[in-house]
Amino acid sequence: MSVVNRWRDEVKGGRNPRDIKVAFSREIVARFHGPAAAEDAQAAFEARFQRGETPTDLPELSEGQEVTLYRVAQEALTNVMKYSQASMVNTSITLKENNEICMTVLDNGVGFDKEAVKYKGSHGLIGMKERAFIFNGNLEIVTSPGKGTQVMLTVPLQIQPDNSYESIDR
Repeated sequence: MSVVNRWRDEVKGGRNPRDIKVAFSREIVARFHGPAAAEDAQAAFEARFQRGETPTDLPELSEGQEVTLYRVAQEALTNVMKYSQASMVNTSITLKENNEICMTVLDNGVGFDKEAVKYKGSHGLIGMKERAFIFNGNLEIVTSPGKGTQVMLTVPLQIQPDNSYESIDR
């Protein structure tokens, strides 16, 4: 079972969404940086995470959509840990009325100049945008120096991926 579907099932089962987010974030850090890094990051995440919106009726997602949500969350949370100096991170997944799923990662960190990052060859931000594009979605990054960062991924639920690109994970 995917992380996203497990998250949905645990919320439906009555588990506290904040606890699920901490576990979800820890799993992302462990997969990306190893178990030791996850142990070190857990206390910091627990102190910084705030409960965002979590739908109890999250529908089944395609495997590609699950991977897209997971990888974008992974990259956004990794960026928070590496660069933001944030004291708070808020994650949420919401269902929009127009049959889209929206995942948001918001921090109160130092922010950054998007134009300056464009010229540094930021593969992480480019990868997040490509993942959104493949599923006819949108990735919006709202940030500026000293103002924190909001990463918002919106993906239609019923759209099949654009198969003109090879899978990013394969």
